[in-house]
Amino acid sequence: MIGPDRQLAQQRTRALAELSELRTMLGRLPEDDRGYDELAVRKRVAAAEALNLGVPDQTVRTVGMLDDLEFQRAQREAADFRDYDAELYEDG
Repeated sequence: MIGPDRQLAQQRTRALAELSELRTMLGRLPEDDRGYDELAVRKRVAAAEALNLGVPDQTVRTVGMLDDLEFQRAQREAADFRDYDAELYEDG
């Protein structure tokens, strides 16, 4: 059985790997590509998930190469996820 600290570290590592992969994929696409917007949303969600797992802000910004606006959007997305989870917990 994996301890909770190790499990959290693995989740953080996976979240950062996904964020990095999405950043790389976006960097290879022209902005007018059909799939660009969908990947940009997925990148923002990956950044939000990393933030909610406790990855430091600067690490998320650096790995995702997020500008100020993108980072603010990721922070809002992370807060929305936390609010939704809290609602589920209250209802459950």
